[in-house]
Amino acid sequence: MGLDLVTAPRTSDRPQDYDSPVISRPRFPEDPTRFEAVDWATAEALRKMTPQERLQLTFEAMTSLRNMLLSHLQAIHPRWDDEALEREFARRMGIVT
Repeated sequence: MGLDLVTAPRTSDRPQDYDSPVISRPRFPEDPTRFEAVDWATAEALRKMTPQERLQLTFEAMTSLRNMLLSHLQAIHPRWDDEALEREFARRMGIVT
């Protein structure tokens, strides 16, 4: 049983619009048999929350995700305006506009 190491793509593998020579995209092999499971302690904590508390937690997680992804997109595409960043965010999140 060996380790599956993930390597960054070579410069020639990057799309043409990839602006940053410093930041590289990792490649993650798709494996339909792998999934993330919630550990018992987290499951218990979520069970003890009210529906409103779980919804608030979800909203905060989505806000955090949005901020991190937009910051990442800004870093790798410094020439893009806010509209282009929002379009790419929506595309990556599967939001139809």
